[in-house]
Amino acid sequence: MKSITCPAIYCPLLLYLALFHFISLSGQKDTLFYETLPINEPVAPAVIINPPSLNFELDACGESTTKALTLTNNGISNIYWEIAIDYNPEALEVLALTYGVDYYEEYQNTLEAINQFYSDYNLTEINTTNPFELEGELQGKNLLLIADQEYGSPEIFSGFNPVLQEFSMNGGFVIFCGTTNYSCITNSGLFNISNVIDVLDSIKVLDNTHPITTGLPQNLLAVNATYGANIQDENTVVLLRDITGNLPVVAHREIGDGWAVYLGFDYYSYDLEISRIIAQTLAFAGSGMIPSWLSIEPTSGIIPPFDFKEVYITTATTWLSGGYYGFVLDFLTSDPETPELFVPVNLNVNYNPCAAFSWNVPGCNGQIYFTDESINPIGSWFWKFGNGSASAQMNPSHTYENSGNYEVKLVVCNSLDCDTCINNVIVPNTYGPQEADCYPETQYTYPGYGICYIGLNTLTNSSGGSISGYEDFTCNGYTTLLHGHLYELIVTTTSEEYVRAWIDFNNSCSFEPEEMIMDGSPAINHSQVFSVSQQSVTGTGIRLRIGSDSYIYTPPLPCTSPYYGQFEDYTVNIDNNTRLNKWEESNINVYPNPTQGKLRISSPEITDDLMISILDLKGKEVSQKTIEIHGVYFNEELDLNSLKPGIYLLKLQMSNTIIVRKLIMIP
Repeated sequence: MKSITCPAIYCPLLLYLALFHFISLSGQKDTLFYETLPINEPVAPAVIINPPSLNFELDACGESTTKALTLTNNGISNIYWEIAIDYNPEALEVLALTYGVDYYEEYQNTLEAINQFYSDYNLTEINTTNPFELEGELQGKNLLLIADQEYGSPEIFSGFNPVLQEFSMNGGFVIFCGTTNYSCITNSGLFNISNVIDVLDSIKVLDNTHPITTGLPQNLLAVNATYGANIQDENTVVLLRDITGNLPVVAHREIGDGWAVYLGFDYYSYDLEISRIIAQTLAFAGSGMIPSWLSIEPTSGIIPPFDFKEVYITTATTWLSGGYYGFVLDFLTSDPETPELFVPVNLNVNYNPCAAFSWNVPGCNGQIYFTDESINPIGSWFWKFGNGSASAQMNPSHTYENSGNYEVKLVVCNSLDCDTCINNVIVPNTYGPQEADCYPETQYTYPGYGICYIGLNTLTNSSGGSISGYEDFTCNGYTTLLHGHLYELIVTTTSEEYVRAWIDFNNSCSFEPEEMIMDGSPAINHSQVFSVSQQSVTGTGIRLRIGSDSYIYTPPLPCTSPYYGQFEDYTVNIDNNTRLNKWEESNINVYPNPTQGKLRISSPEITDDLMISILDLKGKEVSQKTIEIHGVYFNEELDLNSLKPGIYLLKLQMSNTIIVRKLIMIP
């Protein structure tokens, strides 16, 4: 264990000192020289801590209180003291060896016994007979838990021996639970046990001030499968002993900087006191790693002779669920009689409810998923979503019709009390589609593949390609299409790739074969005209999905992850405006197409001013003209001789109606 060395001038003197006689304090190499002649010995510093333990009982939900420990110096020399603290507070890291244990009964009972009184730990399990695997998993762990070795082989533990020795020497704790298969413990090298007996009578508590056994009564009744062990190691400290056979039931020994602990219970059955013993053993192993619910001020100091110092211990229940929490303060002092003192701090948190919740906005269709994160058992929930709607579900979802800020309230109750939590929830927009059944991710995200541009009606977007993986643009990639109209979809890929696209016209959250609007062969520039289904859902956002994959593979499917390609999702809204639908495509004539430079557009249905735009395949406008309509029949010729040969898009826009046609320029 640690020791603290005081400055030489304050060290207690012997009754007489010879010339050049030296003193070394607490095993340190501080050496002083004194004059000869006998002198009187002053009273050595004598430290007393009161009270010897601290107990707190608080409500959950962040209640806090502070108590004082008084350190008194009854000697005439200064006392130097400090609390051994790990200044990187973390939970105790526990590794449980599940090899050889009854995993589904005794091992689970062991964990349940711990959790009744101690929960500030992280548990990792390993089932192995390989010493190297065990050594690897012990890296970064503070404690190794070995439950009753019901099926374990002593030869396997002989292989574990050097690993467990090194772990203990370097400061690790190892707990062995009671077992009749005691040769496994002996072969580990941490305890030398010659035999065990089944304890049927009472157990005597030899020291109920030790952190492992603090608060226990003087006598305990042995539970079923309690084992006294004949431990041969001379440095064994016995804390509990059976009355009949006088054998240790709970004992420990220091090994290097660490500890080995024998708990003579296999936890086939257990009571509260037996649970408290193993829980307090874990708390003792974690002493020094200050838990989040505990703060200490100050953590070191000097106490003059016949003086005292108060140390203030504060506990708070923020984010703590109901139950027992324990911690052992490790005081190091310069008192030669008591160089180390342990003070248990026990916190009992009540089970009153603490309301808390989180929420997830997966898209932009107004749907919000709420998750109850309240602390302690809850009997009822009542949600108010800030728009007049409510729910009594534990984890409801709610769809908002309009974007905005909403004050959402959750009230939770149990048999003890009720508690309320209020949060401001922001709904960004509500035009997006429902969540899809699948979101295909790229398997190999390499540059040089994937989608780099798409264009549809008023929607254009440039993206990063396969390196970005699946991308969801449904909240910022949006356009409105008209029932029964034709539109041109343009997709540019980084390399020669297959391209397919679907619109979820029936809003089923999946993509049927008849909803495919593009089926492109391997190429870089892709374009395809499609018709908006007359059976399409209208008035809400539906999902457009575009996917690509390399030409060396197969065309993408809407829910299959591409190898090197990519998927992107967008939002379209199908408008069922009957006035606009009177402008039938069949009554619009565009000719000749292909053309060498002259293009005529005629239609009896064009009655409002018409904007004519020519776009390249990346959606860039290369020509634009607005024509005022004065007559009933529209007939206009365009001079396109300035355009180079190639494929373009002709966009006709009248009021809110947009029609796109493919335009081919030839030499």
